[in-house]
Amino acid sequence: MPSKFTRRHTFTTHSPTMSIVAPILVAIGFPVAFGAHTLLQADQVKNKFFKDMRPQEIASAKNLAMAATLGPLALMYARYRPAASGAKSLTLLTLGTGLKTVGVFGLAQSVISPNPQLEAYMNGAANSKSFMSNQQQAEGMVRITRHPISWSVAAFALGNVLTRFTVADAVYWGGMGAFSVYHAYTEDKNNRAILGESFYKNTSFVPFEAILKDKQKMVDLKKEINQRAIGITTLAAPLLLL
Repeated sequence: MPSKFTRRHTFTTHSPTMSIVAPILVAIGFPVAFGAHTLLQADQVKNKFFKDMRPQEIASAKNLAMAATLGPLALMYARYRPAASGAKSLTLLTLGTGLKTVGVFGLAQSVISPNPQLEAYMNGAANSKSFMSNQQQAEGMVRITRHPISWSVAAFALGNVLTRFTVADAVYWGGMGAFSVYHAYTEDKNNRAILGESFYKNTSFVPFEAILKDKQKMVDLKKEINQRAIGITTLAAPLLLL
């Protein structure tokens, strides 16, 4: 006969009720995350709470808000998600795995080699917006999009939607992908005054648009790829099949 602890543990981990309720709670939680992020972008909030803060402190406050709203959703999904049924189509499986690979590589490359202009501004190396407006050269993943981290997360999320085929996965990863694109959109509007019109003219919000319009060159991007990003993607390859 199982002990009291074993019975309680079995209920909280494999409860059919929670398997149904969890996706609903996650679906409710994402609008809260969207709302919190939208609130932080409002001019009234920025003028009241962020007026005297440095760029890095503002970014930290926004990241803390994202962690507070998205963190519980991630924990709930990780605890109660059902086993993936798997893609029914080889085409979807291949496409989904490819998107997850792109997401992992893009995230690794973006973290290892971030946007040098915005990084300088955030770290206080440049204390004025006029400095940023004179730094127009895009480097690394910024040649593809001005928001490589957000789009990499979105690609990884879409890959999971295509390969896992459960309601819980569709709700969680679909919401995560949508939030990543929305986050990129709002930050893109805020960064225009910092990075300058010339920088925006030579780069793109939508991935690969600047390259297709011949404003950026793939050959330059290839020269700037960090080998550690390739190594991280290779090590993560077995996990991409899950």
